[in-house]
Amino acid sequence: MTLLMAVHKGVILLTVSLGASLIGHVIVVSLLNLIPTTSKQYDSGSKWIGFCERALIAIFVCLGLIKETIFIFAVKTAVISFRVPKNVGYKHQKELVEYMLVGTMISYFVALFLGLIGKYFYVNLGKLL
Repeated sequence: MTLLMAVHKGVILLTVSLGASLIGHVIVVSLLNLIPTTSKQYDSGSKWIGFCERALIAIFVCLGLIKETIFIFAVKTAVISFRVPKNVGYKHQKELVEYMLVGTMISYFVALFLGLIGKYFYVNLGKLL
């Protein structure tokens, strides 16, 4: 692999990870705003977790590590149970967990899709140049 091709592959990985993070954020927030719920709690910590999650998933997919992305999804899903306030009613807890899981699933599939697009360019870079 030449140095130029290695640089191009690095640029592809960087572009895909940033694209998945930012584009995914817009898509996730837009779709979650369509859900009629009173549980829309979206703090800056959640935003950064989502950015990192989508970037990692996109990079893993580009590198052909699709099975490893399930680990990120599983850990985030397990952590959701700790983020739900215990001092609210059952209905509110259920609504909040469903809202968070829908957001996680949308985020995961957007990152997976953008990662697959990036993988196409990453794998076929020699043919495209």
